[in-house]
Amino acid sequence: MHAKNFPEGGKQLGAHPSHALRDVHQKANEAWPEVVGEYEDEYPETPWFSLGAGDFEMVVESTDRYNVRLFAGHRLVATDCIETLWAALVRVMAAQGFSLRGV
Repeated sequence: MHAKNFPEGGKQLGAHPSHALRDVHQKANEAWPEVVGEYEDEYPETPWFSLGAGDFEMVVESTDRYNVRLFAGHRLVATDCIETLWAALVRVMAAQGFSLRGV
């Protein structure tokens, strides 16, 4: 959850948001492998992955910001900071009864 968990700590959206989102996908896959979908980058400007957590089916994406959306379309998180995105995912997953593993 701290900057040291990401190689370039404090990544703001801009230079290579898809690389930062790929880092989050890898960490999420290590933490909750049974509920993390494949990283999708068919359209490099909008990479994303799915995350299923109890009652929540979510999409984690990078557009002009990092977003976490419910499949129903409601936005849970919108941020420019990758650490904020990761912290929000940890909180949402904990609220659904998922603990961190291997991270």
